[in-house]
Amino acid sequence: MGCTNLCGLSKEATVVLQIIAELYRLDGKSKSLEPPEKLEYRQQFLKPVLLRLESYLLNLKERQLPRSQIMKAVNYTLNQWSEILRIIDDSRYHLDNNSIEREIRPIAVGRKNYLFAGSHDAAKRAAVIYSLFGTAKLHKVNPYDWLKSVFQNMRSCPVNQVSKLLPQNFNR
Repeated sequence: MGCTNLCGLSKEATVVLQIIAELYRLDGKSKSLEPPEKLEYRQQFLKPVLLRLESYLLNLKERQLPRSQIMKAVNYTLNQWSEILRIIDDSRYHLDNNSIEREIRPIAVGRKNYLFAGSHDAAKRAAVIYSLFGTAKLHKVNPYDWLKSVFQNMRSCPVNQVSKLLPQNFNR
């Protein structure tokens, strides 16, 4: 970063962002660890940084005007603090929800497109197709191979066994 105070941000905001950057840097080192080791790592390395951040935010709360922009951010963060601390209690949690945001972005974009699907039934069918392809992606199934297999096998599949054609049951 070329600016010492992050290009015009207040000293307080710069300190908070530097602590958050440290959290991301430290957490990045735990990506390849198995859950028990990751949890131990986070408790050893992330917990002290989180406690330092909390202390800094509480100190800021005493020194800032209650209606200032930074206080809105500080209060929001402190109100979420028990949820933030979950990261050191459960290795399944992430520092942010970016991966989930990326996963649901096509749905959000598609929502506007569904307005022009032609009918309510067409929009429902589009949603089903998105769900099936999303399930295939989630299970690391190539959608083309899966769909090709469905088309080849759907006529011979008994109705009571149609679930075998779902992406999560696809045999590569």
